[in-house]
Parts: sequence; C-alpha cells; structure tokens
Amino acid sequence: MQTDGVTCGDSARYPYPATENWQKSVGGFTIWMDATVAVQMDPTVGTRHFTIDLTVHGADRYNFDPRKKDMGSGTPDAVNGRFEVSGLGHEFMQYGTLKRAISFTVGLRHNADPRAKPGDQNVKKPGAR
Repeated sequence: MQTDGVTCGDSARYPYPATENWQKSVGGFTIWMDATVAVQMDPTVGTRHFTIDLTVHGADRYNFDPRKKDMGSGTPDAVNGRFEVSGLGHEFMQYGTLKRAISFTVGLRHNADPRAKPGDQNVKKPGAR
C-alpha cells in the first residue's frame, strides 16, 4: 500500500519545521509512505498477527524562491538567490527515507461492534445465501 504525498509546512497537522536550523536546511517538504502488510490468523487462540514493513519517504528541492523570505531574519529569498543566478550556488533535490518494522497481535473479536465478524467468517461462495 502507498499513501499520497503530503506537504509538510502547509498545515497545523504537518507544520513547518520548528527550529531555525531546520527551517533553513529543509523548509517545507513532501512526505509519503509505503508499506507491506502481512496478516496471520490463528483461530485456535483467536488472534490476528500483523507485520508491517513501513518506509517513510521525504523529498525537497533546496532552492531560493523569489516570492518568499527567510523566517528568522526576514531576508527575501531573492537576496540569496543571486548566488544561483551568478553561478556561485545551485539548487538541488534532497531525498531521505525512514524504515520501520512494526508488529502487533489483536484478538479476532477486537472490534467493539458485536455484529462485526472477521472477514474469513463472512466469506460465502458466489450465489450462496
């Protein structure tokens, strides 16, 4: 499974970096996740065991945007952008990943709704009633 990209820096849920050092080094950036999920059912003890291999990806273009300014000093990006225009500086892409392995076990009847049943108990042949 894979999520859509989320821009960090555009919302309260995914805010702009809090420290000036991170603001200057990455500013706003985009993240997305992909994961492989495996589920093992054990009806004899009434559990489902989940194993998730999760990767969080991040990407950002380090550049100077003439319409923006430095949050710490208030210096317009256009001032430092002159280094790129003159050839002394260059914009570039930054990429990063974070990998995590997650595993947990829950009961087959983990859902509080008494009408809910695990999917394997609701499987019927086509046309069966």
